[in-house]
Amino acid sequence: MSFQSSLRTLLVSSLVLAGCDPKPEPITDPGPPNQVRGSLLARYRTDTGDSAVPQNPPAPGLQAFALEEGVPRPLEVVLSEDGSFQIPEAPKGKYMLRLGREYLVTDARTVNLDTYTLGRREFRTASEQPPMIVSLSNLEPQDYTFRSWQAVSTNAGTSAYLYATESVAQGATSVSRHPVSYNQYGRQDNVLLDASAGDVLYVTASGVRDNAVFEYDAVNRFFVQSVSMDPANPTHLEGTFQVLPPKTLTIDWRRSGFEPYRTQVHPRATTSLPSFTLSAMPGGKDAWYRYAGDLMITFSSRAGPDGPLSFTYGNPHPSAWGEVLILIQSFMLDLKLPGTTTGDLYQLGLHDVRPLPEATQAPFAVRISPPRRLTVDGTDAQRSSTLGSLTPRIAWEAPQLGTPTAYRVLISRLTVEGTRTRAFTEAYLTTTDTSLQLPPDILQPGQTYVFIVTSHLTPGVDLATSLHKLSVVTDVASADAVSGLLTTPASLGAQGMSHTPPRASEPDALDFWERKTPRHWRAR
Repeated sequence: MSFQSSLRTLLVSSLVLAGCDPKPEPITDPGPPNQVRGSLLARYRTDTGDSAVPQNPPAPGLQAFALEEGVPRPLEVVLSEDGSFQIPEAPKGKYMLRLGREYLVTDARTVNLDTYTLGRREFRTASEQPPMIVSLSNLEPQDYTFRSWQAVSTNAGTSAYLYATESVAQGATSVSRHPVSYNQYGRQDNVLLDASAGDVLYVTASGVRDNAVFEYDAVNRFFVQSVSMDPANPTHLEGTFQVLPPKTLTIDWRRSGFEPYRTQVHPRATTSLPSFTLSAMPGGKDAWYRYAGDLMITFSSRAGPDGPLSFTYGNPHPSAWGEVLILIQSFMLDLKLPGTTTGDLYQLGLHDVRPLPEATQAPFAVRISPPRRLTVDGTDAQRSSTLGSLTPRIAWEAPQLGTPTAYRVLISRLTVEGTRTRAFTEAYLTTTDTSLQLPPDILQPGQTYVFIVTSHLTPGVDLATSLHKLSVVTDVASADAVSGLLTTPASLGAQGMSHTPPRASEPDALDFWERKTPRHWRAR
């Protein structure tokens, strides 16, 4: 999903990112000084290229507000059938855009609210994935008996794992008519593949390797097959794995530089294992539309010094596709509601995504640190407390290291589910300022929330005019600062008028990092 900075009524910029039709003329006349112009296109990347269609009408509906004291004042938004929009009388300075649960505070006069999706625009789904039977040869002999393989269809926008549901003999190099479970991840629907629409599966096998610092899985074999799925019948998959030529990636990892920022994430945060993942960028090197399986993924770590770190892996995808390396330095935080034993809040900390070969050309060191001194209505937000209103002001100081492109504030509502604390996303708010006041309708009385303020560094990409581009950038560093448990008073009534019907909360698994989450992060 993306949101950029130049447009005309017919369309918008993001051509720098996606290079896809339709192609608008550049804006040479900025128009009236109070007018805002923008784009609402849905852009798709498939194996045959890029395409775009208007989001018209844009669901869940675009709204704009003047930022005045008290209740934000609604502004007129004029939508056009070509996927463009105008705000005829936006105030000078900052205003707020809202699209569903996403908010942008900006002063830009041209903005891009385009969305970016890997896979076909139209597809069939099923309530459950159909069963699958595989016949595979030229397997690498392995000691364990329950085998698994990756299965990626970039044309359909799906990533999945095939898990053998019956044991495979130790050392086996083939299986015949073996039942497996086909488990898509990273999306809420079960997409049915269709060979007549060009869908193929890249099926990959991995082997365990060790570089003295990490144990890791790396792709070493693959085959490709056209696949169609029928929900009423098993899907048959048959192929002979081809051995991939090994590639080597070496980076200069400045490991020791991350730990000093742990207490800036939260004073009670504890260190977790770092992890690296190498993924393919489907369709090109200009954008990372969606996580499409891992070429290499670490799963354990040992202590080690700063310095060179090498991984060996194979890549079955076309050479025109890029590769992107992801580092997650997680810090664990035990934020749970009373009566629960486990929580949803993890993967908080410092993240860095870099394309190859750029990832090898400079040290893999901290580029941006967390926002500092997080407050809510002037008090320390990293201490658990009861809020005084449903529209508090969140403020912070700039990071100790790096200059953010923008900040993103994630509002998570916590609930009890058995013995588990579940986190649900209520809103994302993006701003270049170091404070913002929450608008009405996000917080509800008598609920407990966690606020996560993230500093983002996106070289060459202006998130103040290109909000959704955060989900497709190939070069981004970010760092989180996390609040304590913040509870709203049960006695407060609704503050301000509601401009839209209440919206359903969504699990935090839908945020940026989870959409591009390798399998070992999900397994925690």
